[in-house]
Amino acid sequence: QNSQWRRQRIILSCFREAIKYKFKGAQGEVELQNEALYQPILDILADYKPHTVGELEQKLAPHNINFQTICQVIFLLAGSGYVVPIQSPEEIAFVQGKTDRCNRFIRERSCGTDGININASSVIAGGFNVDRFQQLFLLGVSLGKKTPQELTNFALAIFKEENQKILKDGQPISDEAEGIAELTKIATTFLEKQLPYYKNLGI
Repeated sequence: QNSQWRRQRIILSCFREAIKYKFKGAQGEVELQNEALYQPILDILADYKPHTVGELEQKLAPHNINFQTICQVIFLLAGSGYVVPIQSPEEIAFVQGKTDRCNRFIRERSCGTDGININASSVIAGGFNVDRFQQLFLLGVSLGKKTPQELTNFALAIFKEENQKILKDGQPISDEAEGIAELTKIATTFLEKQLPYYKNLGI
């Protein structure tokens, strides 16, 4: 059973900064007493790539974190939805074409006002929350847009066509230059951080 568990592949299902060190357990909310124990594990997982539990065990050996402790941490992280198991490469390849077509349809709908904030992940075999900005940028990338400015212009044209304002902290930005600057900032973060993660999820 341990050998099978060591072969289990997992991936972070959120960005590291979104992780809260309080978990809901059977006895209620549990606050981590030894946050430092989690840091080396999250340091490895924070590349947002698939890892087997066996890989974690090997890489964490210098930190004197044993297999049982790694399993306990993963169970807690998984229980809060921060870590998810992933499919085999064969399973991912089998469904990738289907999830690609599904996501293309969803992203094209995001050009309007009735979009869906979920994309299909072939890697985790489930849905993954992707907001409208990210979906527009993903659509732009599929159409050959490669720079923050190209993605900004692509999304801005859609917003203008729909007569919509860019939002910041839930409020519409009335100044066009400020709106462009905000959208460019979001696009830059998307290309540097979020796009590689979405690719690792097969989105």
